[in-house]
Amino acid sequence: LLSLLGLNDFVVIDFETTGLDTAKSRIIEIAAVRFSDGEATGSYQQLIDPGEPIPREIIELTNISDEMVAGQPAIEDEAQTLIDFVGASPLVAHNIRFDLAFLNNVHELLGAGRKAANPLYDTLSLGRTVAFHHNGFSLGALCDHFGIKQASAHRAYDDALNTGHLFLHLVEECASLPLPVIQTLLAVQSHIEIPNKALYIAIANAMTSAGQVKGLTVSKIKRPVRSAVYEFEGAGNFEPVPPQKYFGEEGVLKTAWPGFEPRPVQIEFAEAVATAMQDNEILIAEAGTGLGKSMAYVLPAISQTWINETPVVVSCQTKHLQEQLFYQEIPRVVESLEAPVKAVLLKGRSNYLCRTRLETLINNAARLLGPEDCEQLLPLLVWEQVTRTGDIDECPGFTTRWSARLWAMLRSERGYCLGKACGRYNGCFLGPVRRAAKSAGLLVVNHALLIADSADDIGLLPEHYNLVVDEAHNLAKVATDQLTLEFGENAVRNLTENYLGSRYRRIFRNQLRDALSITHNDNLYGDIQSAARVAHGNTVAFMEAYGAMLQIAPDPDRNYSTQLVRYVDPKIEFRGLEEALEVLAGALTEFIALLRKAHEALSNSDLSLGDSLINELGSDLDNALMLETAFRRTAREAPTGNEVLWREQRTVPAAEVKIVLRCAPLDVGDFLSERIFERRPGTVMCSATLQVNGSFDYYRREVGLSRPDFRWPLREMEFPSPFLYEEQCLIFNWETGTDVTSPEYAPALAELIYELTDQVERRLLVLFTSYAQLRAVHESLYHRLHRSDRLLITQYARSSRGSLLHAFREHKRSILLGTASFWEGVDLPGDLLEMVIVARLPFANPKDPIIEAKAEKIEERGGNAFMDFQVPEAITRFRQGFGRLIRTTYDEGLFIVADSRVQRRRYGQLFLDALPVESTPFRYVDRIVNLASKTLFHEIGAANNE
Repeated sequence: LLSLLGLNDFVVIDFETTGLDTAKSRIIEIAAVRFSDGEATGSYQQLIDPGEPIPREIIELTNISDEMVAGQPAIEDEAQTLIDFVGASPLVAHNIRFDLAFLNNVHELLGAGRKAANPLYDTLSLGRTVAFHHNGFSLGALCDHFGIKQASAHRAYDDALNTGHLFLHLVEECASLPLPVIQTLLAVQSHIEIPNKALYIAIANAMTSAGQVKGLTVSKIKRPVRSAVYEFEGAGNFEPVPPQKYFGEEGVLKTAWPGFEPRPVQIEFAEAVATAMQDNEILIAEAGTGLGKSMAYVLPAISQTWINETPVVVSCQTKHLQEQLFYQEIPRVVESLEAPVKAVLLKGRSNYLCRTRLETLINNAARLLGPEDCEQLLPLLVWEQVTRTGDIDECPGFTTRWSARLWAMLRSERGYCLGKACGRYNGCFLGPVRRAAKSAGLLVVNHALLIADSADDIGLLPEHYNLVVDEAHNLAKVATDQLTLEFGENAVRNLTENYLGSRYRRIFRNQLRDALSITHNDNLYGDIQSAARVAHGNTVAFMEAYGAMLQIAPDPDRNYSTQLVRYVDPKIEFRGLEEALEVLAGALTEFIALLRKAHEALSNSDLSLGDSLINELGSDLDNALMLETAFRRTAREAPTGNEVLWREQRTVPAAEVKIVLRCAPLDVGDFLSERIFERRPGTVMCSATLQVNGSFDYYRREVGLSRPDFRWPLREMEFPSPFLYEEQCLIFNWETGTDVTSPEYAPALAELIYELTDQVERRLLVLFTSYAQLRAVHESLYHRLHRSDRLLITQYARSSRGSLLHAFREHKRSILLGTASFWEGVDLPGDLLEMVIVARLPFANPKDPIIEAKAEKIEERGGNAFMDFQVPEAITRFRQGFGRLIRTTYDEGLFIVADSRVQRRRYGQLFLDALPVESTPFRYVDRIVNLASKTLFHEIGAANNE
């Protein structure tokens, strides 16, 4: 295969450098490995003296110190040796643009203007393309995926060797793709030269010559192919089964599943859910971890759809629970019941690919796509051939976060998918799933879709349904996020660019201009362009004037820093900018009026325009109206008393400050009560953490169910966890004299972590509330751990949670330092997680605009904002953190509260009381180890005795 593709000889290169800036950073290590006929046959490696100190973070990453490079040759002395070794062979690297930049710098040392002319191959791009479904694309993550044993990461020779072996796997996988897929990959890059293009050409030529269209090899990757619609016909004689006969000692599951253990509390919860649905109650249920609550509410939901022919919508917060529910729990219950059920996994429109828009993009790639766009698009082109859902979450290789503008061209939009434009694709993906949803008995959605449908009455969900809100502790927060309005330069530019210079909408602009001309609105297109230009220009001018008035200066040393500043009254905040506000308001009004005029002209014409043009124009009109509303609410209207206004100041590269204005509801309780609960009797809200101090009062107020005029019966019930926490875990609180705000706290906590993991050989998760404290602990720990057999894994701002968890699972003595995203939704049963440390009680930032405004409101009403709001919020989060530890009946572990405020402050006891086991104070790690060896980890004591 390698000979056929011209790859029987290639060279893998890797540079370790003092930083990521290819213009300023210096090389500290070089490696090149030659592969011949699939085997590593030669290598060149050399440490390099950069002529400047190596930054500390690079030393930590590579283990290359200033002492190691002292006396080594300069890059000028090694340039020719490296170039001679590489020669004209094809070059392979992981993220080759980085290594190529440094290789070109080496070339230039040998002669002005010289550059590498070798064929280029990139394992990062290739990995994203053929393993599009994988969650991590670092060199380590991909090597793990393909079973490649790795040596020292971030040393040039080992990284180059691993990259070479990875490349061999990826070439074989790429050669397994069908010829039409390879041809599509080539079609979008026909006008450019990017890495791996030569590979696709060689594979296409080889397949064409051999008359083979199904691939040259057989794929070894098992790519999951899922459906968003689950349908089970049943046995034809289904009758609803009460919870006792399903979960009980003589029940269906006991017979069907060997080893199933009946749990009385699970039966009680299922019965309460059934009663709530049948009697039109609202049930708030705290269902402890391990109860099996998802199966317990799925059973009565199936009965409800059968008895009353009423669909049931289940809303989740996390993608993990959504998928577990739809792909595991629902089929498990349905098939054991032999029940005829149709279930649909439904998400918002922007999650789905539109095949018609993709086809248009491919056909116009030369006009619409640059090199980076093409490379980002490749994983999606492979995934599109196999997906049955069109849900972009299935394709992590295509990152919507970094390819937002590209995804905006490809995602489902009004006018496509449900109209004539996608007729040849049967409505693409969104059309079939929405049609299936109309006849489904069970619909699994997320909180964001539930809120959006309730806010806008957009009709995604049925008119009448029963509702189960799982992970209900997050409902109010999601509602706040969904109902937040935003106005800023980026939002205006993204809209107005559609009519100005955006290459992504060039076809749309041409079609619009021609259609308006045919309908005798010759000047209207030009007027729209002019209004778009004025609206954007006035937005920029207003934001610049606002920044100048406030004397907001960028911090040149802090790229991407963000500051949130609350304001109360727009009339006071923008005093002195009244004229600029009026000018901007007029510009937005004019732009909207012209879009509306164009939309009406085309809608009322006799032209056969199809749905796409008119509906894209209509979508832009809707977006413009939303922007105008956001502008009005954030900058012009008097405050209503139930809103929070703030500006976000973001320092970005080039020392600029971007300002965004936001408006959020202060209290979403009325919205949730009126738009959801009043309309949905028979609603169940459940979570493992709804109570504070044994009461549902706080939660009930947050979601609007404390209103005296609420008309449906309301029940609050607790269903405790079946876990034997007294036997399965120990809880400790640290009696340290060092306060969490002290500079001495991070080194002290690092010492605690070091000593604990030295004596207890278990995986440890440390939960932080700030990146600053996390980084400080990391710095204190790293030098002590990097030569040990313990693996320190640290979350940074752009880290992938999936890749961090993957690394955590793979190493038996790993220590994971994590922040917000690790406090909930992390499921690591058994020995995958046996120790958790809470570094700091999870109080929300009091300077957060929404937190600050809520606190003020409570104080105005005579309440105590700290005790009535901030402590209950923190306790809920704290309980979620504890919930990471014990996930099954056979788990055991240690939970350590390192924040001494639980011992020193009056409110601290409320946190300890929220835990299921009494806490034991300790000062030194020996106390933990002694107790743990007696009750949980017995081999520790045995080892110590030896």
